Amino acid sequence: ELCRDVARRARDIARAEGALPEHDTLLIDGTGLSMPDTPENQSRFPQSASQERGCGFPQGRMVGLVCATTGVLVDAALSAVKGKGSDESTALRALSADLAAGTVLIGDAIYENYWTWATLRAAGCEGIFEINGSRLLDRRAKRKRRVRIARPSRPAWMSGEQYETMPRNTMLRLVISRKKGCLDKLLLTSLLDHARFPNARVCAQYGRRWDVESDFCSIKDVLGAGVLACRTPEMIVKELWTYLLGYNLIRLLACEAALASGCEPRAISFRHTAQLWSAWAMLGEELDERRWMLLLERIAQRRVRNRPGRREPRAIKRRPKPRSLLDLPRPLARCCCRAYERR
Repeated sequence: ELCRDVARRARDIARAEGALPEHDTLLIDGTGLSMPDTPENQSRFPQSASQERGCGFPQGRMVGLVCATTGVLVDAALSAVKGKGSDESTALRALSADLAAGTVLIGDAIYENYWTWATLRAAGCEGIFEINGSRLLDRRAKRKRRVRIARPSRPAWMSGEQYETMPRNTMLRLVISRKKGCLDKLLLTSLLDHARFPNARVCAQYGRRWDVESDFCSIKDVLGAGVLACRTPEMIVKELWTYLLGYNLIRLLACEAALASGCEPRAISFRHTAQLWSAWAMLGEELDERRWMLLLERIAQRRVRNRPGRREPRAIKRRPKPRSLLDLPRPLARCCCRAYERR
């Protein structure tokens, strides 16, 4: 709850400054987490089925709602990567209580299904998603830029009474995002008013979806939450929320710096903010008003996001150490090592 309070505080700062748009925009995505190989963690977060027992690690999936303007994590849900209720659409329904009326939710194609649109409609929200690859469009839909999605059969997790309250059809708008040198991207949105939300605005809003990937990178790589250390599921949850609280506190500090310098919160470097605050905390000095303003000024010096037309390969240049991979359970690997030991 403390993590959510910090997120509300950061968004209140942005709202008071007028940085939040008319329609609050949230980004949703999921990411994987690794944890120690213990029987307790394996029972709650089983490893991938493609890995042999004793050779892999328990895997968890975190689905998070991130504010597009401030970068704070509004809420998150942690689940296993396989089994009942482990898919990202189920996590979205669990997080739907955080969706205020008028919010625009942006996500990738995995969330584009009837139940997502029904959840958003019930909450009074709108959505922009890339079209699901399994959805087939006829020529008429492409010409009229309208897509009608029919209600599918009742899923096992939904009661009959709740199913009857769902609309039989949902009308959506098709937007084609065209960029020179790239394949066309088909987007579906419930923002049907073309005059208020022209295609260029919808495409620009969806273009912010990649920010959530950068935010997860900050949580996992900068803060080190990609590989958790606790040995029981209960402590794993506490450890993760500790990382998320630290992430939101750094974002809150960046919002304060943006407010003082007159720039957007997203323009402040997350890594630079974390490093400056860590260095300042190690000094152990008291933060009076003059030093506080000096800290905010130093944080606002490092700006990011000024990269028009940037294209980079999704690959790393630095090679890993030439270590062999452990493809056997460790006790069996120890026995193999003894066979080659000198007597």
